[in-house]
This record gives sequence, C-alpha cells and structure tokens, in this order.
Amino acid sequence: MAVFNFVLEAGIPYRQALATAFYAFLPRSLLLVLGIVVLFLGVDASAYDLSNPVASNLGVFLNPSSTGKFLLRLGAFIDVFAIWVVILLGMGFARQSKKKISSATGIATVAILYAIWALGASAIAAL
Repeated sequence: MAVFNFVLEAGIPYRQALATAFYAFLPRSLLLVLGIVVLFLGVDASAYDLSNPVASNLGVFLNPSSTGKFLLRLGAFIDVFAIWVVILLGMGFARQSKKKISSATGIATVAILYAIWALGASAIAAL
C-alpha cells in the first residue's frame, strides 16, 4: 500500500487496501487445504515438509543435499500460489487506485516487491 500510495500516487485508503489484501491471499488458504488433504491421504509424516506441503514450487524438485540453501529457498518462492497472489494483489490495487493505474503496472509493482522479498529472504537463509 505504501508503494502504491507514495510512489505511484494511487490514493488507496487503508480499508480498501486491507480488503484487497485479504481477498488476494485467499489462494494461500487453498494451499493449506491441499496440504491437509495430502497429509490425510497417507504421506509419510517424516517426509512431509511444512514449508513445502504441496509440490507447487520449484524448491520441492531440487535436491536439498546438492543444492545450496540460497537456491533452495529461492526455488520455494517460485510458486504457483505465490504467482496467483501477486497477480491478484496487482490487479486489486490497480483497480482500487483513484489515479486508475493499469493492471500491468500494478502487477509489475507487486512482482518487483515480491522479487526483492524473495532475494532478501533467500540471502538470509544462505547465511
């Protein structure tokens, strides 16, 4: 919200930004439900990874013993549900803006912020 209001001068009120964020993060709850279903289907509990409950990101397919921590964590950020949330956030904030920002600009802004977050978290994990 801060980037949209101060950099792009979108003029989004807090209540609308909060509602947009709540609706945009609904796919993450679907990921949790799928993780619970996978757990109940009989997956070995010792092999179950809470950070990757469903094989929806690249981190699941990387070998933890041969891949560095930075790439492993970065692969976990490249996720189908995360991309879905980024698109919904970008479209929602673009729609709520009083300046009428295009959806492409909104999605690109959220994607850049997500990439910065992913690189920072991966760098911290590598330390």
